[in-house]
Amino acid sequence: MPSVGGTYYMGDVVLCDEVVKQQASQMGHSYEREFFVLLVHGLTHLLGFDHERSRSEAIKQMEYEATLLSLANVPPESGLVARVIDARKKPDVKRLIPHMATWDARVQSYRRDRTKAFRGRFIDVHIDTVVLPSRLKEDAHESRYEVVEHPGATAIAATTATGMFLLRQFRYAAGQYMWEIAAGTLEVGETIPACAKRELQEEMGLTAKRWSYLGPIFTVPGFCTEEIHLFEASDLSIGEVRRDDDEVIIDIQHFTWEELFEMVKEQQIVDAKTLAVITHLWARRQRV
Repeated sequence: MPSVGGTYYMGDVVLCDEVVKQQASQMGHSYEREFFVLLVHGLTHLLGFDHERSRSEAIKQMEYEATLLSLANVPPESGLVARVIDARKKPDVKRLIPHMATWDARVQSYRRDRTKAFRGRFIDVHIDTVVLPSRLKEDAHESRYEVVEHPGATAIAATTATGMFLLRQFRYAAGQYMWEIAAGTLEVGETIPACAKRELQEEMGLTAKRWSYLGPIFTVPGFCTEEIHLFEASDLSIGEVRRDDDEVIIDIQHFTWEELFEMVKEQQIVDAKTLAVITHLWARRQRV
């Protein structure tokens, strides 16, 4: 019998042994069958395929996905789910699943040439020569893109029943202090959930018992690869603050939902990831 060996948040899908067993019992499925149904849902959420697919359609495709994983000789207990969670290893997962590999290879084929223009501590800048997807014809012409390559990041909404915590941080590039949620860049070899937990404690001095993965956002897709993974953290406890030397945070406050919406309206919150999280949480509460 496969074993998840942990708890992973994949879009709206929570994958852990307890959930798999509960779902299998409710649906009258075997543990193995329900494991792959949930895995399919999680993969589609994380890799951007068929977000609105119904459960019945997922069950129909379950044997196909399970067969592909079996042919690739990658049992669940080998850590496939953990590797899917790590955004920097998504291409490895796509190579394991043929139809995803085809999709990825097709996208990569658009790039004809790449020149590195700058290498920094966290980012690289490339000059790419590409053929755009809509122009893959005999008369297609090439375009040049300046691309900022970023390792990815996490951002965390520390919530209570009545609102959310924000910190006020100086942002040199923006030239101002900004109200934001806790956030930070993925370190080399670090998983996305581990990064989220680390950043919440480092910047706000908080730990959380409950975590929910809200999804990814691209902050400036026109020229930057940065993908920020949004989380909600709740059932909070106060811990030790351990900020980086280059972080200037002058205040941490709790705001009610009404205050947050008013701050958005009055343009007191202009940070993109914070606006995205507020939108996510507002939409989720509208469905309750």
